Amino acid sequence: MQVTLATCVLTEGFDNNKSIVISHLRHWNASEAINLLHQIVQGKVGTEIDPPKVWDDEPGIRFTALLSLAQRGEKIDDEEWDECSKQAVRPQDHAAMEIAGYLIDKRSEIQLQHFRFESYTLGEAAIEALSRSPGPRSLGLLVDGGMKHPWAAVRDQAELEVERMIGRSWERHERLRKIDEWLGTHSNAWIKPTSVSR
Repeated sequence: MQVTLATCVLTEGFDNNKSIVISHLRHWNASEAINLLHQIVQGKVGTEIDPPKVWDDEPGIRFTALLSLAQRGEKIDDEEWDECSKQAVRPQDHAAMEIAGYLIDKRSEIQLQHFRFESYTLGEAAIEALSRSPGPRSLGLLVDGGMKHPWAAVRDQAELEVERMIGRSWERHERLRKIDEWLGTHSNAWIKPTSVSR
């Protein structure tokens, strides 16, 4: 039933709901969900979003599904990867591939620009990727990228991840101020990222 409903939304539904459906598939621990994600990546299921009709910067459904598989730690065939790479046109599609590549060790890097898109999918995935490799560079990207994301939910996640990385925990109402204070007294603990133009 869930796969049928997801397929219907991805094929005939409102474009802004497609990334939400794919996110739900990512969290559903069932072979049917994983198979459906692969089918989306392969272009066998779903109708691609129409960029002029959406109000956010979410990547296309193939790239969102690819990113979801990478976040799950699922195997992505070289053929799937190469086909997606050929289809990537919009900057947010490239960003999804770069974040997915980082997650599956294809030698890509999380960049400051990944946090500039009005995309929950990209922001959440970039934070997850950085959480897997804590260190001064990751901390700097969380501070200057994640904590300045256009969407509050992503900023909150970034703040929580910064707390986790530095081993501190504060009340929500004072978290941002406390993080700023900590960063000011621990300037050697993080690297300020530089922006790379596309």
